[in-house]
Amino acid sequence: MSGFNARDTAEYRSRARGRDTTAQPYRSRRAFSTLMMVLITAMLISWIGYLLYRERRLVQSLLAQQQLDREAHVRDLLRSSRDWQQIPPHSREDYSRTLIQAEAYGLDTGNITREIAGLSERQILPPGSQARVRRVTRVAATLHLEIQVVSPRNEFIAGLLPASFSLSTENEERLHFSVVSGRSQFAIQSVALCLDCSESMSGEKMSKAIQATQSLLTQMPTSSRCRLFTFGNDVQATTPWTTDRDVLTEAAGQIHPAGRTALFRALATASTELSDRPGRRHLILCTDGKDTMGGETESEVVARCRQNQISLHTVGIEGGDVDLTLLARMAAATGGTSQTAASPGAIVATFLELSKQLSEPVYQLDVLDPERRLTDLQLQVGGPEGLSVEISAASTAP
Repeated sequence: MSGFNARDTAEYRSRARGRDTTAQPYRSRRAFSTLMMVLITAMLISWIGYLLYRERRLVQSLLAQQQLDREAHVRDLLRSSRDWQQIPPHSREDYSRTLIQAEAYGLDTGNITREIAGLSERQILPPGSQARVRRVTRVAATLHLEIQVVSPRNEFIAGLLPASFSLSTENEERLHFSVVSGRSQFAIQSVALCLDCSESMSGEKMSKAIQATQSLLTQMPTSSRCRLFTFGNDVQATTPWTTDRDVLTEAAGQIHPAGRTALFRALATASTELSDRPGRRHLILCTDGKDTMGGETESEVVARCRQNQISLHTVGIEGGDVDLTLLARMAAATGGTSQTAASPGAIVATFLELSKQLSEPVYQLDVLDPERRLTDLQLQVGGPEGLSVEISAASTAP
């Protein structure tokens, strides 16, 4: 230590203070850098967290939308189950899987499954049945075929399921089509209505019978020509043969009950008037009693109807002295139907049921044909052992 003098000691202390002065700014910069790194890292983590949160919300939204889209798709498929026949066989497996998916979504598919099962069943037609091609038309890219199926007794067969029809080209190429059943708009019918207006029909019976008659007239095909007959002591034709429903309904509204019951005479008069009428012939009888006037017999009326191909449809109103057995026997002998109204209030419903017997069902088959390549077709109704009909679509109406 003796080697150091005061001057050396001062210089040493000065250098020590210099070193401390230069180290302080370095430590400050290092602390600032560390702080900035922490802040940047925190910001990056926050930003990444926000992006992940937004992505999660977006994925949830997309999944929810897909769920809604799938459910909407399934509902559309369920609503189009009646077009099962139009679905190609290779696509029906996908459709079945969609039904399973629909059940997983909690949708009721029981009715649809049962309907599809019914659509896959072919119905056996009575031997001797016929299929009639009534009209073939083209609308845009679709070929429309209108078919009627008739039993050996010349009765129209309604209620055939789409699986009962099979359509192919002349090269035996199977075609996919949809089937819509409805009422023929072009069939010709002649209908005579015999309405009992004897004294026993007074009151509610008469008013309900008139209401039922007016309802029946509005339900029948517009091409049907009708004539209204009333009977008490005598038989009166209250209208000419007409398709004007207003004339018929107005005449029905002016009926006033009186007298006894000339039932067989009314049937004989109406069947004679019907004998030379065009188209299918129907005779409708509505009564609450039995014949009290004579002059004709049951066998004579039935023979005349059968000779002129007239179907007798009877409606018997209970509560009087009506012979329901007689009415049912005459209807069955002429290929008609027999209905019973248990009360005056049931007459309208009975006539509505009868109107179904007077409609002539038609089946419309719609085939996509955008290139207009379909010409000669083969229609099979009721399976391989059913009916086979050749259809020429070469000269259809546009």
